[in-house]
Amino acid sequence: MGIPLASDEAFSPAQLKENDTWKKFDVLVVKPARFGPIAELEQVCARARMEGKKVVFSSMYDSGVGLAHIAALAREYGSPDVAHGLGTSGIFEEDILREPLQIRDGKLHVPPLEDLASLLRPEWRERLGFASA
Repeated sequence: MGIPLASDEAFSPAQLKENDTWKKFDVLVVKPARFGPIAELEQVCARARMEGKKVVFSSMYDSGVGLAHIAALAREYGSPDVAHGLGTSGIFEEDILREPLQIRDGKLHVPPLEDLASLLRPEWRERLGFASA
């Protein structure tokens, strides 16, 4: 009996773009923090979907801002019928957002990306140049 495999960190972004070895896996796991330009990420995800592979997005150690962006990428380029690996919002003692993103009913609740600057902790708003906004 075979067990379905996911390519979680099995390939570098360059390998995903340059060869087809990853096609042996059932699921392509994409970690945007390791990947590079979004245009290349979009191409690799499109190739995987054309090959009938599921595309799952996963975080590394990302702040709430990073997780919100990965969630947006997952909605746009990932497979809609799978769970994505974005459950790391509670691992830091303190996030750069005033309130960490919440997981409820098995889903990560993410504010609109355009609202993220207003949700930053005051010290991060200042550090990132949003203090006067």
